[in-house]
Amino acid sequence: SVKEAGVLFQVGFMRRYDPAYKKAKRLIDEGVVGKPVMFRSSSRDPFWPEKQDGPGYNSTYLDFAPHDIDLARWLLRSEVKRVFAYGAALVYPKLEEFGDCDNAVVTLIMENGAMCAIDYSRNARYGYHVMSEVLGDKGALDIGTIQQTQLLVRTPDGVSHDVHPWYMDRFREAFEAEIEDFVTAL
Repeated sequence: SVKEAGVLFQVGFMRRYDPAYKKAKRLIDEGVVGKPVMFRSSSRDPFWPEKQDGPGYNSTYLDFAPHDIDLARWLLRSEVKRVFAYGAALVYPKLEEFGDCDNAVVTLIMENGAMCAIDYSRNARYGYHVMSEVLGDKGALDIGTIQQTQLLVRTPDGVSHDVHPWYMDRFREAFEAEIEDFVTAL
């Protein structure tokens, strides 16, 4: 094991380093929303990166689920007790060749009784979109936004705004903080 070998080990869950998720965790720990009872999360990519098919293919569940499950465990302060999952290749039928899906839903029941509803998609054509919600018995937190900049454009044609085109744009600051934390630990 890592402990027996005496080496430093860090799992790369960058969302824990994102300013919005870090603040949400602090507010939950301070009791602002009371006892967390429900977690909801969406992780959506704008496309299926077809270059990933073939040997070593990273499935939708392996690509998305670890991040949201980690968030649920971290924010709800509980381990997973039960998992239900369903996915389908609704947009990219070729994924069926790999036993994979492009859209999925996962439900978790936590050891402390809290419930989680998570959805995944590889066809959010409008841009990269990650958001979460924690519902407590005294309030709720909405974490993350699809907007890259806090600017709404209002015209007679409607209201519009930009979006995060890809995960590196959305979580750049979190990745940098994660690496800095690891280097500091060395």
